[in-house]
Formats: sequence, structure tokens, C-alpha cells
Amino acid sequence: MSNIDHNNDDGLGEYRLALATQAPENSLSKQEKRAELRSRFLNVLEYLKTNQTISPIELD
Repeated sequence: MSNIDHNNDDGLGEYRLALATQAPENSLSKQEKRAELRSRFLNVLEYLKTNQTISPIELD
């Protein structure tokens, strides 16, 4: 049998267990954050597209 067949042979069994139990919660949170950021980004793009008179910012 390979090390992959035994969860703890490589010392990562506890890590795998924690990842398996926390993944759905973290995944949902990350999906919500990505959706929020995507929405904000699309709003900015739409604003830029509809407001062609925006002047560039001049830095001193």
C-alpha cells in the first residue's frame, strides 16, 4: 500500500480532517466574497463605460 492509502502515514491526517470539516464553511464564505468583489468590479466597469467624460488623474 502507498502512503496515500493511509491518511496518517505522511503525518497529515489531522490536517486532512480539519480541512474536510472546515472546507464547506470556508468555501461558502470565499464564494460570497468573490461574488461581492465581482459585483463591485462590474459596477466600476459599467460606470467607466457609461461616463466617457472622466478626466485622468494628474499626479504632482
